[in-house]
Parts: sequence; C-alpha cells; structure tokens
Amino acid sequence: MRTFPFLEALETLSCCFTSLIDELYKAGCIADDMLQLAYNIAKDVINKWYSATAKFIQSLLSLELRTQFLNS
Repeated sequence: MRTFPFLEALETLSCCFTSLIDELYKAGCIADDMLQLAYNIAKDVINKWYSATAKFIQSLLSLELRTQFLNS
C-alpha cells in the first residue's frame, strides 16, 4: 500500500469524478446541455468534501495543541 500526499489524493478524487462524468456522457446518460452542470456539481461535491476534511484536520490539530499545552 502506498501513502499519498493530501494534494495528490485530492487530484485523484477530482480525476475520478471527471472520468465518471466523461464516461456517463459518452454512454448517453448525460445530455449535451447538462454536461457543464454535471461538472459544476462534481466540483461542488469535491469542495464540500475538502472543506469538511480541512475542518476535521483543524479540530484534530486544535485538540493536539491543547493537549500538549495542558501536559507541559
């Protein structure tokens, strides 16, 4: 198993969403006039995931810093 840097993981996630949209479009599941909307929705989903992940990491760091301060 390989460890991915966070930005590489985010790029991989973004590419997966884009590839999925591309394949659905090629298969006729997404109409021409809906393609840009599909990309925008994917972008919004990724942004929400990123924001939630960043908040989680901030809370972990905050807890760790408080614990370090209390233990010093």
